[in-house]
Amino acid sequence: MTNAPDPPADFDPSPTSFPPPSGRRGWAIALQLLGFLVGMGLLGACAYLALSNPKYREQIARLAEAPWPNLLGLLALSAATIAISGLTFAAILRPVRKLSRLDCVAVNGVCSMLSYLPFKMSLVFRVYFHHRRDGLAVMVISGWIGATGLAILAGLGPVLLASLWRGKVDALWWMVAIGGMFVAGGTLVLVARFLSSPRGWRLLLLAAEGTRLRFARRAVESRWFANLHQGVHMLASPRAVGEALVLRTADITIQAARFYLAARTIDVALTPEQAVLAGVVYFFLQGTAPTGVAGAREAGTASVLALMQGENLVVVVLAVSAAEGTMNLVMGAAGAIWIRVDRLFMGRNVGLVPGAPGPA
Repeated sequence: MTNAPDPPADFDPSPTSFPPPSGRRGWAIALQLLGFLVGMGLLGACAYLALSNPKYREQIARLAEAPWPNLLGLLALSAATIAISGLTFAAILRPVRKLSRLDCVAVNGVCSMLSYLPFKMSLVFRVYFHHRRDGLAVMVISGWIGATGLAILAGLGPVLLASLWRGKVDALWWMVAIGGMFVAGGTLVLVARFLSSPRGWRLLLLAAEGTRLRFARRAVESRWFANLHQGVHMLASPRAVGEALVLRTADITIQAARFYLAARTIDVALTPEQAVLAGVVYFFLQGTAPTGVAGAREAGTASVLALMQGENLVVVVLAVSAAEGTMNLVMGAAGAIWIRVDRLFMGRNVGLVPGAPGPA
């Protein structure tokens, strides 16, 4: 746990409410619905392409007749990616607050199931659950999610850049991918440790004063900013960031393995290098999708594979998505039962975990 500076006098760790809406809610809703429909259209186009081409129909037939170990392997690898993401969230939060790893995996299962919906319902659920059940302030959760995203990007970015640059796994690929992880992760920790120190806090105050905007100084000294700043304290922990990078490395390996297994199952040639890039692109598009994960990730990943392979491997991508969708439903349902979602939405007493601050 890092040594955090004393927060401002008005700091209150109790949960806070969301900031008021900007007044453009109608446009935001329309854009979310439009993006969701576009994603569904792209997914439908991928399915149509797979079903309209005789060659791809043969691949689908081979997938349907695939040995059970191959199919179970795809499902197991998909379940592992869900679990690893939940463990990453738990690792990043630990310098500020220790939560059950199993609970975080269960929450991530529910979020994975909701990730197909627009309006970032998975994000809404994550914030709502940890606010109600664990007593975390909304802005603390926001800082936690932001810190986790930065840690994931530090592990994902170098691998993506190395794969796009080299196109193969050689010595330079390893240097850029693994070395880049260490550099990105170390930079995160060093910057976070500085910003979480008293000197860094004073720098933030000076920066706010330098804007000559009164609200900037008030914002930096406010309770919600102090809560949000907890995300910096999380990234200031070398152990938390290091654990997140190890988990991300394992996840990249698993992402690549399921593309490779799906390709072998339908007798399609896919090199390990191409499988790595496919897995990274798939995860990146999934994590950045603003209106639901389905559609854009399948079309985008299939397009990248087409550029690399010279032929469309849409059936491989759809096979991975089918396995993931199945496990999202299974682990989402199991996770909802484990964390007792009914207590959140049926007006029953939630019961905060020991040591959690009570709701405001």
